[in-house]
Amino acid sequence: MEQSRNLAVLSGIFVVLTASISFVLGESRPASAQTCPDPPVVTIMSPQVPADVCIPATFQQNPIDFFDDYSWRAFIAMIWPAQQGRRGVPDSSQRPGSVPNGPLVFETLKADWEIFNGNPPVLGKFDDFVGPNPCGLSTVGINDLVLGAFSTSKFGIAGNLGQAGPGILVGELVAQNGTYVRYSTGFNQTEYEDIQNKSRFFKNQQMNAPPMPVGSLDVKAAWMVMTGVANPGRYYTRTAHILNPTTMKCEDLLVGLVGLHIVQKTQTRPQWIWSTFEQIDNVPPPHGVPMAFNDGTGMPMPTADPVSTFPPPPSSPPFNVVRVLPIHDNTQATNAKYQSALAGTVWQNYQLVMTQWPVPQSPFAATPVDPTQDGTRPNTFPGVINPPTTAFANAVMETFEQDATQGKTCMECHTKVQFRTDFVWALRANGLDPVQPGPAMLLLQRISPDALQTNARRTISIPELVDLQNYLKTKVRPTPSRPPAR
Repeated sequence: MEQSRNLAVLSGIFVVLTASISFVLGESRPASAQTCPDPPVVTIMSPQVPADVCIPATFQQNPIDFFDDYSWRAFIAMIWPAQQGRRGVPDSSQRPGSVPNGPLVFETLKADWEIFNGNPPVLGKFDDFVGPNPCGLSTVGINDLVLGAFSTSKFGIAGNLGQAGPGILVGELVAQNGTYVRYSTGFNQTEYEDIQNKSRFFKNQQMNAPPMPVGSLDVKAAWMVMTGVANPGRYYTRTAHILNPTTMKCEDLLVGLVGLHIVQKTQTRPQWIWSTFEQIDNVPPPHGVPMAFNDGTGMPMPTADPVSTFPPPPSSPPFNVVRVLPIHDNTQATNAKYQSALAGTVWQNYQLVMTQWPVPQSPFAATPVDPTQDGTRPNTFPGVINPPTTAFANAVMETFEQDATQGKTCMECHTKVQFRTDFVWALRANGLDPVQPGPAMLLLQRISPDALQTNARRTISIPELVDLQNYLKTKVRPTPSRPPAR
């Protein structure tokens, strides 16, 4: 029986020929994958994130349709209304779009500021809200969206204002209404508990750390303040507590979702599957309404982010953002199917930009992909075609990382920390120096964790970040450091 199953695991190898280049886009599939429908069947009725991509064992072509279907199913699960009082748990009695203003599942995940809230951090159970919050609110609950953080580092964590970009990696993005885009990061229960149990927030626990468990999932969302937006009904909106990095005070403002990354570690893809979505009115082509990040005049996008100071000025003039490479035709076709299924809800106005996944190094590679394989461009799709011909970046989350000749894909940047924090930059960038509390501090921790609430201010100086900065400047493909032999 076991021998038969192993043979089935090794049986579904496929190779795709593009022009004169032969490259591998998928690999052998488990026996259960033989039941995967071809083509994938669109459904918006499941509130659960798929455990893995589902590809028929005999499929011999580019599996982009199956990965994009996986991404949409993950998106549906993340935008599902959340069960009151439970974090990361969908309310099965609801449907996407039935709750207009949240909370949604992805909004209830453990926020980065809940992990990096002091040294040592004040942590609790996944469902709990313990420790300080960046806005100094007396209480924070499942219905609160806090867009802020304690760190004022130039990694762009403060106020959650920074996106991926060259140099100091803090490129702020200005919408056409003159407001700064804000970003939030969340971790599911599997990932959070692993971070907590292994103290992955401490730098000394990151060297040669074991991989995250399968099923770990994190999200990064991009939010635009809705002031003056002509068609707010085309966005998922809600009120958020927004931290001003200059005054360090919060105000409550209506924000709209303009981008969402969903990244999950699966059994067959230990390098994670990377999915990214946008609101359809972000950039050209227009959809008959004013765009959020382009004025429609045809003025080109700047070659570098004009907002280079930190903290940024209270306001900055907007600039045009464009999509440098088009969304893949297959992805657009999958988008049309899911948008039709979501007709009548605000979610019909969102689209998948790209799914990126690891591919095997050999046509005879077995499932899963070798976990030591890095995430550099030749090992991924998009990426295995050099240079990429379709979108591999989110226009409002990696605005200035869309240059096809440079190939700075999601996985290629995150592979810099592959063997320390398993591709998770948030842990490496915010890593804490270990502290040795005395007896009195240990007693206080046990008696009153709330007494330890502090607004930690940290600067980041880590080799991988410097390496990544240099890579982004010089356009040299990064090569991750291999872990020492054990």
